[in-house]
Amino acid sequence: MDRTLTWLAPHEANLPTIFREYLWAVREIPIGSERLLWNRDVVQEKDKLLEATNERFRDRIFDACWSLIDRFAETDGQ
Repeated sequence: MDRTLTWLAPHEANLPTIFREYLWAVREIPIGSERLLWNRDVVQEKDKLLEATNERFRDRIFDACWSLIDRFAETDGQ
């Protein structure tokens, strides 16, 4: 998400902030390949926090994604 936002920033002044809010909320939760380095029991506990965070942000993230798709979608002239 962060790389995509960096790429989009020069083209769009009003990018949704929800993505950065989400990344801030999960900053202490293993969400990538770093999970392989964590203790399994700890990952299992962190997954409960991750699921709750995902649930809290889900609708706003989907809305922002659809908004970006609409803004940047190519039209075929129809």
